[in-house]
Amino acid sequence: DLTIFSTATPKEMTAWVADCHALASAMRGGTKPILAAIKGVAVGGGLEICLHADIRFADAGAKLGQPEINIAFIPPVAGTQALTRLVGRSAAFRMLYTGEIMDAEAARAIGLVDMVSDPGAVDGDVRDFAAKLARRPANALASIRRCLIDGGSLNFEDGMAVEAAEAGKLAAHPNFKEGID
Repeated sequence: DLTIFSTATPKEMTAWVADCHALASAMRGGTKPILAAIKGVAVGGGLEICLHADIRFADAGAKLGQPEINIAFIPPVAGTQALTRLVGRSAAFRMLYTGEIMDAEAARAIGLVDMVSDPGAVDGDVRDFAAKLARRPANALASIRRCLIDGGSLNFEDGMAVEAAEAGKLAAHPNFKEGID
């Protein structure tokens, strides 16, 4: 129901968008891998939440899109920023300018989703992938997230500095010695 937005003042909308940004920042700032299982229709805010996941799995029958243009709005859950970084500038412009809904295979083709599961298998595929991650060192997974999320939004030199700092932390951890041994 979008009627609540039609009566919101600019100040109220700005506060609401700030809350949305806080959610996106919390997701991106976490240390644990985030996996998204997309089933049915994921549009607008629902898809935007998925944009902040590390890896997105979609059911073969899923439909995805950012139709905010149809209500003269933009994706406010840091969607403009995440989408551009995920699918590139041209694909982001196409999605946001047209508001078109795409199927899972089209979403995979542009990098919006990483894996398309057989019908009804997406939950199992996500669980299987999560089980593989659970066998990996948590501190190394957290460092990979920092390098890709924080470093990936910086220029190359500054991104390498994030990588160097994370490598230094990992080298001092007992997991690294155990891994080498």
